[in-house]
Amino acid sequence: METAAFPARSVPFQVFTLTVVDVIAPTVISVVVSNSAITDATPGVGNPFTVTITFSEPMNTVANAPTITFSPSVASTLTFTSGIWSAGGTVFTATYSVADAGVSIPAVDVTIAGAKDLAGNVQVPRTVSALFAILTQDQAPPTPPSAPKPPLQTLPIAFTPLNGNAPITIVDPVSGQQFFIPNPLAGFNGPVSVAVGDVNGDGTADLIVAAGSGGSPRVVVLDGATGVKTVDFFAFDMGFTGGVSLAVGDVNGDGRADIVVGAGAGGGPNVRVFDGNNLALLVDVLVFEQGFAGGVNVAVGDLNGDGRGEVIVAAGAGGGPHVKAFDALSLAYVSSFFAFSPNFSGGVSVAAGDTNGDGIDDIIVGAGPGGGPHVRAYSGYDLALVADFFAYDSGFSGGVNVGRGGVRNFNRLAILTGPGPTGPALVRGFDPLSGTLVFEQQLTELPSIGADVS
Repeated sequence: METAAFPARSVPFQVFTLTVVDVIAPTVISVVVSNSAITDATPGVGNPFTVTITFSEPMNTVANAPTITFSPSVASTLTFTSGIWSAGGTVFTATYSVADAGVSIPAVDVTIAGAKDLAGNVQVPRTVSALFAILTQDQAPPTPPSAPKPPLQTLPIAFTPLNGNAPITIVDPVSGQQFFIPNPLAGFNGPVSVAVGDVNGDGTADLIVAAGSGGSPRVVVLDGATGVKTVDFFAFDMGFTGGVSLAVGDVNGDGRADIVVGAGAGGGPNVRVFDGNNLALLVDVLVFEQGFAGGVNVAVGDLNGDGRGEVIVAAGAGGGPHVKAFDALSLAYVSSFFAFSPNFSGGVSVAAGDTNGDGIDDIIVGAGPGGGPHVRAYSGYDLALVADFFAYDSGFSGGVNVGRGGVRNFNRLAILTGPGPTGPALVRGFDPLSGTLVFEQQLTELPSIGADVS
């Protein structure tokens, strides 16, 4: 046997050292505050306020801390007292003392910058808009609207099963008479959103219907006096199939209800407002971070008594319980808060109406899928909790849709509820002051289809 020999090397082996350099800037994953609205009540003045920041990787906890900037300035209310990193170096919590400075700041933006990772890379700055509010200004009670609006308890209510296979039910709150309207969205048999309001200015509430999940962003208005279709348009690109959420209310003070839509799941956090008089586009804004695709739920309510409705928005399923309200003419935020625990990610349904009789509309919220059928109402004046109850069995976790309207033989506005898509099509109405059930109607015997209400 012959043995092959390796040829002799003319040069010796060389040893190379490979050095990996981290040049990727860390990012901020989330910014969470301990209180979405600092008020004179607890929690608020006299209690610590915290900002908790989560980073994408371990940070240099020795050399520096992130710079936290508030806009507009909140220096008269918040004073930094301490900052601490988590054991793994990925979470920083800043604590502030809270003073009663007698200010009203409905929306505070928070910017995080300057923190470095272990390799010395500076983080990508991040700003979260309208993260919390400061409402410590002592104010006189709000002035009622100069032009009285029709009491909500006299407006008809509308509801429909979420499967779209049954007609829309309209109930006259004075007589209790019911009307059944076939789905006006020809060719679409999926869930629909419904709303009532005087779009054409004739003094009679009209029915507004929009396609829900799985449908195009089509919106139809049926004349409340004749039942004739008077408006039919696409609120977003007609190729979008996530549907829309829907609300109506006079946001520009012309005496007619305007049409407010939020893109459904799969679309960006886009909200548009169309003039009820001529469908002119009044508002076209993104209300949450651009990458969020869980949809936006919308409502309209006059939260300051000026006779014009503010646009109220909340994230759909997959989003946190962050609720905001803004003036449709100036786009300035007038309210921003967390309706439920900031950790809840099922989204929030929203409605508005004067639940406590002070002449100002309040913000009504329902927990989305994954949460119990939890309903709350917050004062439009100061965000005080007005109502807090479970509309269905507390063990039900399919979420709850909320609305407001009148119920026969009940002389105040009622909070209306419909369960999420895994619940029965059982619509209920509650006294917002006591949480007492004042109305109940089974829409269909089919199980597990839920209901939408207005």
